[in-house]
Amino acid sequence: MTAEPTDEELMLADIRGNPLSDLHRLAFADWLEDRRDPPDYRRAAFIRAQIGGVMDMNASPTLMQLVELEDVLGVQPHQMSRTSRAGVTEVTAGGVRIVYRRGFPDEVQAAWTWLRGRECDQCDGPVGHCRRGLCAASYRMGGCECDCERCRAVMGDFRCDTCAGTGHIPGRLRDLVRRFPIARVTCTTAIIFPSGGNETYYVGNLGEFPSKYWLRLNNHRSEQAARDALSEVFLEEAREQPEGVP
Repeated sequence: MTAEPTDEELMLADIRGNPLSDLHRLAFADWLEDRRDPPDYRRAAFIRAQIGGVMDMNASPTLMQLVELEDVLGVQPHQMSRTSRAGVTEVTAGGVRIVYRRGFPDEVQAAWTWLRGRECDQCDGPVGHCRRGLCAASYRMGGCECDCERCRAVMGDFRCDTCAGTGHIPGRLRDLVRRFPIARVTCTTAIIFPSGGNETYYVGNLGEFPSKYWLRLNNHRSEQAARDALSEVFLEEAREQPEGVP
């Protein structure tokens, strides 16, 4: 039986569903203050300070908010660096930057492979060939130097711990947009190319997206317009992916 969502879950869902509205965020800040818990007071103050564009050195993401980013960034809060200016706080770890605006994560800046995932570089997929000798036999036999075929003969099919035997390491964007009201994605490794002769721009590697997005990533009047279109496609694709799809 599915548990009924809590008041907090419902309010956060409203914020995700209305990312441009400050009303839902301020209502959530009121609700936090009514709980009369010091961490909730601090979180409410952070939301109000960012919405008001106030530079308040005491208004920053709470420890609980940073803990919420652990699974996404893959590091603990003490390993995240933070910088703030009026209305904006940036949390950075491992080349990924989460930008807080109006009290919540609003933008992610990261490499293409972090956002969309990549093929596993440790194995050849579900069948079980180890590419680098990092298979179970190598460890269990005390660092043997045999090739993959011998290892498979001794230990059976190899199951990669890096990708859980799928051959693919999933991206993190899908999880991020389902948990936070992310409004913009900046791909730090995307290359925007000028089209020859017609003074327009297109997104490189657009073939990695499903074909239904290709026209939206082509024929833009400026490089920034192409980057804006890429952000929209990243977000739309992440929101449309069903649960359980890598």
